[in-house]
Amino acid sequence: MPMLSPWPLYNQLADWTVDADGVDENRENNCGPESVAMCLKYLTGVELPADFIKDAIYGASFTGYTFMGDLARFLKKRCDLTCEIRSGQEPTLQPVVKRAIDAGFPTIVLFFFELEKPDSGHFAPVVGYDEGGATRANPWGGKLEYMKWPDFETWQKSSNIIILNRQRPDNLGRGGLEADPLIQGVEDLLDEAQPYVDRALREAAETSERARRQP
Repeated sequence: MPMLSPWPLYNQLADWTVDADGVDENRENNCGPESVAMCLKYLTGVELPADFIKDAIYGASFTGYTFMGDLARFLKKRCDLTCEIRSGQEPTLQPVVKRAIDAGFPTIVLFFFELEKPDSGHFAPVVGYDEGGATRANPWGGKLEYMKWPDFETWQKSSNIIILNRQRPDNLGRGGLEADPLIQGVEDLLDEAQPYVDRALREAAETSERARRQP
């Protein structure tokens, strides 16, 4: 089974944030930024909070849905990562997903969140496949889900897909990639995202301390 591995799993409902009370105000709509965060972690080894990505695209006060074109522009302009967007150009996505994964390229597919609600949408990376179906990394809960191909095609929405035209370096984590523009760009973004990380670590420490003091 071709699989992009090791694939990180992040939960959009419980990610780092600088929002009031430590609660991400857009967490229920951050499937797109969380999918981008997983793809960047896979490709670069650097973790960016989804709320930071959302804020970088739309502003800190924005709440609402995120869109394919905005996600792709963030990846191009802020990360120096070229993406291919396909929207309604294919009758089915199975061959598109297979070609991308065979090439080592992550993809972000737009699914329905609820089939009964045609206006609903939900982004998730598709990270592997076999002859029977595909595996997606669902940011709603942060888990891998296997979908048989008929179910995959039923749930994918209008053949909307972002293909990140980049492979994970073989020597990632072992040095020698200092001049890589993608990795350098994402590491620069991590400096901007540090307040999100600091707040999350501080709150985790406070939670641990409160638990320790309980009788």
